[in-house]
Amino acid sequence: MGVLAAVWIARFSRRSRSLELVRLEAVKAWESLRSGVDLKQVIIKCYSQMSLVLKEDQGIE
Repeated sequence: MGVLAAVWIARFSRRSRSLELVRLEAVKAWESLRSGVDLKQVIIKCYSQMSLVLKEDQGIE
């Protein structure tokens, strides 16, 4: 039972970290928009960064 709990906690911690990184990318995008950066550039960069975070979380190359 302890091993199962440890595995669940490790997965939850990793997922929480990934969600926080995705959230930070959204904040960066919002700040870029507020400072006048082109909407299309912001969307492309944010999407790219969020995709990278999620790929790393899922172990996709």
